[in-house]
This record gives sequence, C-alpha cells and structure tokens, in this order.
Amino acid sequence: MLLVIGALFISSKYVIDQVDPDAVALVFYYDKEIQRISLEDDGFHTVKGDLGDVVIEIKDGSVRVADEISPKNYCQTQGWVSHTNTPIVCLPNGIKIELRNNVYKEEDIIIR
Repeated sequence: MLLVIGALFISSKYVIDQVDPDAVALVFYYDKEIQRISLEDDGFHTVKGDLGDVVIEIKDGSVRVADEISPKNYCQTQGWVSHTNTPIVCLPNGIKIELRNNVYKEEDIIIR
C-alpha cells in the first residue's frame, strides 16, 4: 500500500509541474508583467532591474538568469528552471520570472 501511495505521489508531481511545449516565461517587474518569452525562443533577453540589467537565458525549454547585478547574486546562482512551480526571484532588482503553460488555447468543445 505504501508503495502505491509513493508511486501516485511521484507521478502526480511529475504531471502537475510539467511545462507544455508552448509554455512561456513571464517576466515581472514588481507586480507588472514586462515581457513574455516563448520557451522555444532560445537566446538571451535583457530587462531593466532596479540595480541594472538582468540577462535572462532561454535554452532547451528552461530558463535562468545568466547575468545580473545584486549584492549576493542569488537569482543568478539559482540556475536553470524548467518547472512551473519554481519561480526565479531577484528581489534587489524587482524582477520575478515564472514559467507558465500557455492557457490561451482554442476551445475544443462548446456547451450551449
């Protein structure tokens, strides 16, 4: 029984935080969305933070802060993120990056 519960827990975690192929990285400056980047758009993207530029890298469906200016560089040392339940937060710069599955899909059924 314990083995079944463990297997269900592991499989549900795997399903819940998976990123769709058409997922996006949402970049916020404090509470305002300033940029939306497709995870298929590999490359570097720069946004302005309170202390200077924050360089965001997208590669193979993952995102990271490649370069930034802050006292301890915590958001840069966090590394690659590829799950929707793990944001990158750079408080000294006021920048937050969240991965989200693209929810703007066409309906496949209409109920009248």
